[in-house]
Amino acid sequence: MLFWGKKQALVSVCVPVYNSEKTLLTCLESVKNQNVPLELIVVDDASPGTDNAGRSCRKIVKSFAKSAGFSVKYLRHEKNRGAVEARRTALYQARGKYVSFLDSDDTLPVGALKTLFDAAESEGAHIVHGKGLLASVNKENSSLETQQKINESITAVYAGVLSGKQILSGWLMERKFCGYLWGKLFDRELVLEAFNHISPIFCVMSEDFLITFWLLFEASKRNSKYIGLDKYVYNYFVEQGISSRSLIKDLSQWEKHCTAASVFTQIFSALQEMQENGEQTVLTEQELDMLHKYCNSFLALNIKTLQQDVVSEKQEEAYAMLCDWWGEDYVHQVESSPSFLYN
Repeated sequence: MLFWGKKQALVSVCVPVYNSEKTLLTCLESVKNQNVPLELIVVDDASPGTDNAGRSCRKIVKSFAKSAGFSVKYLRHEKNRGAVEARRTALYQARGKYVSFLDSDDTLPVGALKTLFDAAESEGAHIVHGKGLLASVNKENSSLETQQKINESITAVYAGVLSGKQILSGWLMERKFCGYLWGKLFDRELVLEAFNHISPIFCVMSEDFLITFWLLFEASKRNSKYIGLDKYVYNYFVEQGISSRSLIKDLSQWEKHCTAASVFTQIFSALQEMQENGEQTVLTEQELDMLHKYCNSFLALNIKTLQQDVVSEKQEEAYAMLCDWWGEDYVHQVESSPSFLYN
């Protein structure tokens, strides 16, 4: 680990990095002018960079730290572990009262963290949520309908207060607010409790769903408080990355999409273990049923991505890989369901 600065932080900004050297400096620069004592923790998830030591990313962070005006930490994984583990590494280094997650290809508006921090402090909130602004999108690969859906998703904030079990239900059942990790400020102790439920995992897709589920699970269990703000606190860029639509030409690229299966495997396994041990799960039967529906939806999305985006010569192998990750019987079940056939 490399560390620059010694100021006490109230907010820890966690930035996972993988092959984002082109956008990283712009991202880091936006952490300045937040008007709240903070620290920055950058975790390089084994980006190839210019050499095996990841010196390209490290050089950017080191140069930025010289003029940052706050504590900057840089850590590097020896091998690629995925966003969940990069965030875990950052979290365990965090010392602020609150934690904020920032993706390395996005930016923060001036004073965004101050806005979230002030609301958390004045209202005693454990989760403060603000809107995302669609700052840029690759219009050549995104239809107007797609752009509208993205905009609706990133601005989905419940403009009010939720407490206890209302928080998990408000997200899972009523969809009152989006499940992105970014655009939110979390009580650090709440995030630590959430990660206690998450075993080491490699996933590239649906990682926000995994962390958000356990965050809101713990928030409901601990009778925490959620506050939504009708203010823009995050600039969201859709230009590249796995979430952007592109032709899938090799199986290693396709397998990243299949890793969504591990998210639900882990969630359901943990819930079953809790039940067997007589522990409180806080989930109602309706919420558990909805969780299964989300699982179906993610698998259905995988199947449609395979059909639409995987090159024809790789379709058969890709389908076999899909069945390995999700289970062949489950794949056939979702394929034959009316909701999949007519969606």
